[in-house]
Amino acid sequence: MTMSIQDLEARIEELSSDIERQREILRKLEHDRSLVQRQLNAARDPVAQLPLEISSEIFLQCLPPQPIPEADQAPVLLLNVCTTWSDIALSTPVLWHKLCIPEELESLNAEAFMAGMERWLHRAGTHLLDITMERPLDSVVASLIRCYSSRLQRLDICVCSSGEEFENPNLFDITQLEPRLPFLRTLIFRPTPSDRYQGTFPAPPIFHLLRGAPELTELSVKALSVLDAADGIWTAEVVLPNLQRFEYGYEPPVAEGALKYLTAPRLEFLSLSTAEEPSVVTFLKRSSPPLREVIIDYGPPVSQTAFTEFLSHLPSVTRLKIGHLSGAAAESFFDILVETGSGALPSLQTLELYSMGDWSDWSLVLRALSARRSGLRSVNLSHFSRHLAVPWSLDAQFRGEFGQLVADGMEIYIQSEEAAWPDGNIVQLLPAF
Repeated sequence: MTMSIQDLEARIEELSSDIERQREILRKLEHDRSLVQRQLNAARDPVAQLPLEISSEIFLQCLPPQPIPEADQAPVLLLNVCTTWSDIALSTPVLWHKLCIPEELESLNAEAFMAGMERWLHRAGTHLLDITMERPLDSVVASLIRCYSSRLQRLDICVCSSGEEFENPNLFDITQLEPRLPFLRTLIFRPTPSDRYQGTFPAPPIFHLLRGAPELTELSVKALSVLDAADGIWTAEVVLPNLQRFEYGYEPPVAEGALKYLTAPRLEFLSLSTAEEPSVVTFLKRSSPPLREVIIDYGPPVSQTAFTEFLSHLPSVTRLKIGHLSGAAAESFFDILVETGSGALPSLQTLELYSMGDWSDWSLVLRALSARRSGLRSVNLSHFSRHLAVPWSLDAQFRGEFGQLVADGMEIYIQSEEAAWPDGNIVQLLPAF
């Protein structure tokens, strides 16, 4: 019997309903199977049998040095293994206190970017935050920093020398926020890879952050020349009462102008690209810090008087490292060491000089080390030109005097720029020398 059109349409509707019911049954069965499978996985999973404290510690050991918000990397990866692992990860706030924001996220619009970051950081609970910005600095990044300023413990900011910070000097104006940056301990400014050797950065955004971070203990401004503030707006002194480590500059040398505004009375470690600028001495005079270690990338081509003044402000320094010290500057430096009455570096125990180029007045080196034999315990002279005369090529008396310093307890290392000297690159002068 032939069915009418209406009957056929009704039959199709009936079959479609049956199919949908079967699909719903299948979906439920698949869901139930998934739940049972997860239960089976949990029963077999040794991690699920551990106390939360131990499983959480195992998850912490899975974190990369710089966790990024990617599905194939921990901690996000841990959410996708099973319900138990997801529960452990979400019950471990410390897993989420550290975040590296990759440059690729620059393509996200502001709303999507902030939503993603907030989901991550919300999981950190009340833990203090460690945030590294690979995404170049802009108003969106600054907004994120302002939102979480009261919980930041470490902040690593990537800046671009043509970025928005030059258009908006109030990018980091958190002076109206409370409690500002009460827990910030480490602050790093560094350039984008393309700006590595030529980055510049205006002072106001940095000073906005410094003024709100009284507990800051480590400050690093890498490969950036901090521009002096215009119109005298930022000439007021910025005191960093708890700063202990300060790195400023990279090669080639950058201006040290921002130092004229800073005071760090508890500073123990100082690394500068050059000590040539007068503001360096001004900074040391004003701060009178208990410095223990100083690194200067480029030895200052200044007069002996100016160099002596700089070194005279390092009375507590026990380790000094200077690079690219040659010619008259090198001669001045060793003359200062010889003149113990100059008052320079009375506490010096470790001396490292590297990339000294084409200078090698070994007799002056010997006089300087002999004058400091009572306090100087370790000397490292590295990356000399391989064409220069070296101590073991000189007369026996000279060699014997070096050997006597070693016999008296001084460790002396000499390293060439190439493996062209006896016994390889590094030579330690032994008593038998």
